[in-house]
Amino acid sequence: MSERQVTDDSPALERAQRNQIKYQVTARQFEAKHGQPFEAFRQRVLTSEPAFQVEQDYFDWELAVTGIADMQAEIQHLRPPTEGRTAAR
Repeated sequence: MSERQVTDDSPALERAQRNQIKYQVTARQFEAKHGQPFEAFRQRVLTSEPAFQVEQDYFDWELAVTGIADMQAEIQHLRPPTEGRTAAR
């Protein structure tokens, strides 16, 4: 087991999973608020001069989307390999 691999019930893995859920909830809230997926919203913001609140939503939503990807990578790294699956190096 590498120094970063932990058991499924480790505090680090649980924290990453909680953070992933938090980011997913935030992203869904922005999608509901703006009625479109992030990429469509992103294109609209980048091709216009958005109002302050819209621009702030963009930054917060982008943070959530990036956080989801980061937490997925962290969870993948923290989870011990299962039978038939090897750890990423």
